[in-house]
Amino acid sequence: MTRAHRLLWLYIVLVLYLCLYPWNFQSVPVQPMWSWTLPPGRTLFVDAILNLFLFLPVGFTGVLATGRTWRAVPLLVCAAILSATIEGLQSFLPSRDSSAWDVIHNTMGTGIGIGLGIPLKQRMLTAAVLGTQFRLNFRATLLLGCFLAAQLFPFIPRLRLPHLRASLQALVEPPDLLTFVSAFVSFLVVAHLMLSVAKNFWPPGAVASVLLLFLALRPLFSGGVQPGAAILAAACGAFAGEFLPQRFLKEWLGIALLGYLVLRQLYPFHFVALAKPVYWLPFDSILQLSTESGVRILFEKSFVYGALIWALANTHKKLILAIAVSAFLLVAGELAQQWIKGRTPDMLDPVLAILMGVLLMVLPRGYPGASRISSDTAPG
Repeated sequence: MTRAHRLLWLYIVLVLYLCLYPWNFQSVPVQPMWSWTLPPGRTLFVDAILNLFLFLPVGFTGVLATGRTWRAVPLLVCAAILSATIEGLQSFLPSRDSSAWDVIHNTMGTGIGIGLGIPLKQRMLTAAVLGTQFRLNFRATLLLGCFLAAQLFPFIPRLRLPHLRASLQALVEPPDLLTFVSAFVSFLVVAHLMLSVAKNFWPPGAVASVLLLFLALRPLFSGGVQPGAAILAAACGAFAGEFLPQRFLKEWLGIALLGYLVLRQLYPFHFVALAKPVYWLPFDSILQLSTESGVRILFEKSFVYGALIWALANTHKKLILAIAVSAFLLVAGELAQQWIKGRTPDMLDPVLAILMGVLLMVLPRGYPGASRISSDTAPG
């Protein structure tokens, strides 16, 4: 099985997860199967756009896997069957809606993907391009995965009108200092990570363009409701992360993240005289939250602390030292939070930083077998 085949099957599994979440099936159908009526709060236009984009990669990766244009018709049929099966299963899910329109739009999206995949196959995925330019950085990939999980979990778009209204209303709200700085720093780090994860692979401006598109789509997800000023700060961070000299970022990003860590630990700087108790059980505070909020917070902290350790290690070449410095500052910050109003001191943060550091330590820094990719993605 080639890498293109594995990518196709991986994306199909992702589609099944997205479309059948939260997997709370009932024994009998709870709604009509393949209905032509849209439920309240949804529009045909929004549904069409999202379903076109959802199945577009199926057509694109399907072309890469088959390698022959005359297999486009069977691929369309398979996509239609997959979509119809998903919509049929959704009739057993109380929280999902089974729609015949989705089957049509999914099949059309697959067709668009096929049309894009045929002319771009030779240009984008030849052995020469991947063999000479693509160098995967596992550590940077891990951190990007944590960032995406923190931003998008549970990866299900919120298409109801109340959520869209809340996203629009949040645009005019003023962000606090920590939200504003966090948006800038996070996207600066993400842009730097994207350039590190595949060296020499991105054309100029591509990273910032991808992140701007991500910012435009993020309000559709649960954790994506953000003030407009924070979104603007994130966009500035994306441009700074791509267009600032990478050597400069490699040298000073770790120091900047140390300052950001101090801000996170001590904000809002409202000190009180009476100390609060420290919760020494690390994950107790996370377990008291809802699943979605707890998972997003866990991945967000994993991203920030992992990025700090990664950046410090890139500067000083000593991963153990980076882990020790990060954990020490986090312990000091948690102890200081005993006297900060509105903060709850616990040991989750230093433990999580140590775990991320250990995980970064066991991962290889790069992918030495990158030349093998070319044989997997060669035409045919």
